[in-house]
Amino acid sequence: MRTQSEDALRYHVYVIPLRYVNATPPSVAYDGLSITLGAGNIFHIITSCDFSMIKLSVKDFDGTPILTSALAVISLSNGMAKYTFTNRGTFYTITYALTTPTKDATGNTLIENAEQLQNIGRCPSYPPDGQYKQIDDIDLSVISSFKPIGETGNPFTGKYDGNDYLIRSLKIRDQPLDVHLGLFRVAQSATITRVVVIYAALYGTESSQVYCGVLVGNSIGATITKSHAWGTIMGGRDNQAGGLIGGGTGTVRESYASVDITGDSQLGGLIGFSRGFTIENCYATGNVSGYREIGGLVGHLMLSRLSNSYATGIVSASAVINPAVHGLVGQKSNNSTVSNSYYPNTRVQSGIGFMPSEFPGLPANFTKADFDWDFENTWHWVGNGQWPVFKF
Repeated sequence: MRTQSEDALRYHVYVIPLRYVNATPPSVAYDGLSITLGAGNIFHIITSCDFSMIKLSVKDFDGTPILTSALAVISLSNGMAKYTFTNRGTFYTITYALTTPTKDATGNTLIENAEQLQNIGRCPSYPPDGQYKQIDDIDLSVISSFKPIGETGNPFTGKYDGNDYLIRSLKIRDQPLDVHLGLFRVAQSATITRVVVIYAALYGTESSQVYCGVLVGNSIGATITKSHAWGTIMGGRDNQAGGLIGGGTGTVRESYASVDITGDSQLGGLIGFSRGFTIENCYATGNVSGYREIGGLVGHLMLSRLSNSYATGIVSASAVINPAVHGLVGQKSNNSTVSNSYYPNTRVQSGIGFMPSEFPGLPANFTKADFDWDFENTWHWVGNGQWPVFKF
């Protein structure tokens, strides 16, 4: 993977004078930086940006260095870097240099490493409504728990073009209760395309109404196209989980997931709880197991439209009464429609909200004639008895 040397980085440089006055402890907020005086006469410098993207120095009134980013005591809390130093009751000059992202000719902010990806929505120069384009594979294996992009009160609303590069070894664990999990925690009216996440591992929390998906946790009207996910999800109690998208509303086209999922209810190989999705030309191959409302493609399909898609994973549910487990859709409700969508007829067929004849499974010896799909532009026919794949 290409790396960007420090000398090649461009910085916004701010010089902040700070005078300590006993009667009025200082509190400064400036472009992603806050400075406060806390207990024990300790100054706290906190930035919302990843500390690797910052140059920071503090000098005494006579120019004596007090603190530099290379020597600072750094702790991470809620995705923030924290620097501390003991107050001497004097005048300080704080130099705060923040990296300026590189943009292409069309205005896309270029993403090529884990630090830049982690800063989206957290750092002033990486706003949640920005336009981003990935220009290299990104390895997240050194990050024990990735801080997802977008929050409930500050969702990702921009555009992200993964450009078919890989995002490798995404891990999300030890998250606060009642927060969604995914590379994008909350994506609202966002456009996400050509993102490829491999070797992902998500660990849900014991919270209700939490969506877990490798690419997007909670989608609120997002548009997701030509994106793929591989990995595992271990959902917590009352988590809704999907291989690509945990749940919500929006549009997903020409995307697939190969994610093995274990959890509670409303689990699907592609989407856990579809509360208003248009799903077209998608597929899922992961195995899904839980308690109730388990589907090879979608756990619960509500107010949604599903077409030209398939699922091949093994599905299982432990509920004795009304398990709602099915090779394609666990439960269908609220006038949802399913058309030209398939699964192996050897899979469980005890879904709720539809008759088995609405979308029967295909036999092992199926042929191209069984699919009323676009094999000119979208799908590639592999051979009889072999499930189609995308042309791109």
